[in-house]
Amino acid sequence: DGYTLIVNSVGPMAVNTTLYGKLPYNPMTDLVPIVQIADVPNVLIVNPSVPAKTMEEFLAYAKANDGKLNYGSTGVGTSSHLSSFMLGKRAGFSATHIPYKGSTPALNDLMGGQVDVVFDTLPATQPFIKGGRLRALAITTAQRNAAIADVPTATEAGLKGFEVSSMFGLLAPAATPKDVIARLSSAMRDIMAMPEVKDALAAQGAAAVYTSPEEARLAIRDEVARWSKIIKDANIKPD
Repeated sequence: DGYTLIVNSVGPMAVNTTLYGKLPYNPMTDLVPIVQIADVPNVLIVNPSVPAKTMEEFLAYAKANDGKLNYGSTGVGTSSHLSSFMLGKRAGFSATHIPYKGSTPALNDLMGGQVDVVFDTLPATQPFIKGGRLRALAITTAQRNAAIADVPTATEAGLKGFEVSSMFGLLAPAATPKDVIARLSSAMRDIMAMPEVKDALAAQGAAAVYTSPEEARLAIRDEVARWSKIIKDANIKPD
């Protein structure tokens, strides 16, 4: 009805447009961004049995075992999958991709030793990292995250500029009146400034963000271009 809202992430908004080719929606024309509300980093995690305690040690281990390691992901074309592809291409090693349907089965098999390494979001992995069941080697944001402050960024670990995060935002149908979008944007600015909102997101490993509708639109446009190149370079196809 023009007033229905959706909270969505980088996958449906940026990745799927290239991955699936033809979708029943166009994120750039059928939806209008109201605000970007959070950035969620990915974390490179391994089973504690993997003989690598740092990113540098892991890359040396992966190169020495080129083609022998398995990496899990939360699904084909997810940021989990694409981050792993980017790492292998950047560092110069190959590994077998094992796609799962979501974080839970991927992390379960990582803890069980069925796969060697996984990129997944900080909110999904944080309990297992803190509980010692998984070892975090690097986080994929420009700065460290307070939730796991002892884990270095990928740049600090030697991969300069290796930054990946899942962007979450609030959107509405394109037909939504501009004054409604402006009113919602103003309300969200106040909400995202609330300490309890920031703290709730931070506790999950997410960074609170506020952008204008135009800034959110440009961010989505840039993410579409970025992930389109990666998917095409990797020749990634949906299941």
